[in-house]
Amino acid sequence: MRYTKKHRLGDLISDNSTILPVMSRFQIPLGFGDKTIGTVCEEHNVDTNTFLAVVNFMLNGEVASPDDISVEAMTIFLQNSHKYYLDYLLPKIRIKLQASIEGTDPKLSELILQLYDNFVSSVKQHLLYENQVLFSGVKKLLDGDKIQQDLELKHTDDKHEQIDNMLVELKNFMIKYYPSNGKTYEMNTVLHNILDCESDLRMHCQIEDLIYLPAVMQACSAF
Repeated sequence: MRYTKKHRLGDLISDNSTILPVMSRFQIPLGFGDKTIGTVCEEHNVDTNTFLAVVNFMLNGEVASPDDISVEAMTIFLQNSHKYYLDYLLPKIRIKLQASIEGTDPKLSELILQLYDNFVSSVKQHLLYENQVLFSGVKKLLDGDKIQQDLELKHTDDKHEQIDNMLVELKNFMIKYYPSNGKTYEMNTVLHNILDCESDLRMHCQIEDLIYLPAVMQACSAF
């Protein structure tokens, strides 16, 4: 189903729970009653077309035209996504992971935590680069800073692939060698969290590559 601004936001969330995190990343709170997507976006100063571009890409794989994207709105969405990963999700998973492997083989526990920490380090390095270099450069460009016309917008496939490979390595290691210490529920929960993180990060990278960067490149060409 392709959603438009006339659909009720409550129906969208009820039918597609995977969209719920998108709300907070666009800074849209709950409690919108039976209002339409267009009305809620307008009330919270969110570009409706950009919100719908993310929604329809996540649900249907539909890639919106760069003309329909607000680079400013998408940048805010991506920055909030980064904050969610770095300040909340990744630290929370580590706490659960450490608790679930307590009392097992120390060497195995250390290896699992090392794999996780290496993955987090790679993610943090990449996201901080985007925060400090890419997003700030885009903002200056949109503000009319001609110096930013040469902003490096090269496709970031290699880095995204590296992050994805590290997470796959961690996931596969845990599935094959996760220690049995009587904490089955805890282990299954943290593994499920890691699988959800894998899916979320992969979607995040695809949104950057297929929607955000083309919109930025088009904005650059306008100068």
